[in-house]
Amino acid sequence: MAVVSTFIYMASMDEASKRAIHTSAFILTALLAVMHATWSANIFIVVAIGILGLLFGWALEFSTACRSVYRLPRFDLNMPERWQNMKSWFWNRMKKLQKRYHWRFVLLGFVALALAATSWKMEAYQSYWIWHSIWHITIYTSSFFFLCSTRAKRSNEQQESEYQLTRQDSSSRT
Repeated sequence: MAVVSTFIYMASMDEASKRAIHTSAFILTALLAVMHATWSANIFIVVAIGILGLLFGWALEFSTACRSVYRLPRFDLNMPERWQNMKSWFWNRMKKLQKRYHWRFVLLGFVALALAATSWKMEAYQSYWIWHSIWHITIYTSSFFFLCSTRAKRSNEQQESEYQLTRQDSSSRT
């Protein structure tokens, strides 16, 4: 769940959507644990849920960004110009992603995630405790690297709204 929560945190969507995806992922994970607690495919299912949450957030962001600059498509037979437009659109998206993440930390996160999957598969009756401990270390390390990969928002970008409870004054009422 640490990796799923991290992926959903990394997605750029509103807080209500993040809470809904978190709740759904927690319920699904609990159901998977009840039905097949030691099934190794559970890890891949839960990580896939996190990746889908991240991709869903990116799709939401992309759809809102495209709505503001959407133009009616025109019929153009000039193939070199069309390819040039598609290439510039693709590179603009890549630049935007490059500005959003520290990619070396993303790579380290996936390496740690692969090590976690390897240690999960190495578990045997005699060596369960050592491999399971290594699994915990690597899965949380991957979550740490994924969190380090997100860049801080600039002050001119839209700020996320805070939870209502954090805006209340919790000092004494004297």
